[in-house]
Amino acid sequence: MRARCWSGRPGQASPRARRGTLSSTHHESGTLWLGEDPSSSVTDVWGRLHESDNLHAVGPAVLPTIGSPNPMLSGVALARRTGDHLVPASQPTAPESGFRYLFDGTDKTFALWRGVGGGAFALIDGAIVPQPVGGELGLLYFARRPFSDFILRLQLRVGSVQDNSGIFLRSRDPRRPVPDRTDPAKTHAYLNQAWVAVHTGFEVQIDDTAAPDGLDKHRTGAIYDIETGGVPGGQSYQRPAPLVAGQWTDCEIEVSGDTYTIRLNGAQTTVFTNTDAWRGKPATADPASGFIGLQAHTGMVGFRNIRIKEL
Repeated sequence: MRARCWSGRPGQASPRARRGTLSSTHHESGTLWLGEDPSSSVTDVWGRLHESDNLHAVGPAVLPTIGSPNPMLSGVALARRTGDHLVPASQPTAPESGFRYLFDGTDKTFALWRGVGGGAFALIDGAIVPQPVGGELGLLYFARRPFSDFILRLQLRVGSVQDNSGIFLRSRDPRRPVPDRTDPAKTHAYLNQAWVAVHTGFEVQIDDTAAPDGLDKHRTGAIYDIETGGVPGGQSYQRPAPLVAGQWTDCEIEVSGDTYTIRLNGAQTTVFTNTDAWRGKPATADPASGFIGLQAHTGMVGFRNIRIKEL
């Protein structure tokens, strides 16, 4: 096959010679750019035209600026984001009588939680999913207010049997220094504030492998690191049915006075009465304590339908 040669007019550059340099390509965008200020944008942060209550733009037109890469992926992502905002994938149902949502799967309630420490937490298909990074402990806590006595109900899901996470109860506000156990006049500031929940509250463990030693005090449904087997000050623990990867499990946590009762799928896993006056304080005893949180440790454990009833 004979190669086709350029045969343009004399003096006219070949197409190869006229090819643009890197970053010189162009894509249409920005005609309906989004923003918060109507004087400098056409649409709001959700793509709604400022002058209309029910007219939205989607796609690359809402991008304020753009470089040479093709904007198709950005346009699709913005379109899905606007669609999810207008028609949520699943509308939350009303909670049980006396309960209210701390997290109902929407952006609105997800925004009530704050993250500290390592990793991150993402809102994925109506669930809070930890994104651990490098094994560094992370904490997402309900920042609006602490609690005293309550029943907490939620659903959890592991991605694999090796996943490790937890639910923190009655911890101190991780943003504040922690009083010294022996001298309250002294306080300790934590470099990784997620550890405040570990030391000042109690954790409902999620780990079917009971790492690192296989002991029941490190197993799913136990109060983490509290001795089992009928020892004084310990917990009365019974192993639950194994968690099934990809399947949602109902979890109920009742905290009344100093007693913690945990149930998974309706079956009681442990009862523990706290005798340590320094940790696990209710908000009525210490306004800086009583916070509820979720752990990022290993694996991607999902949490959804988090609701509470105060006692």
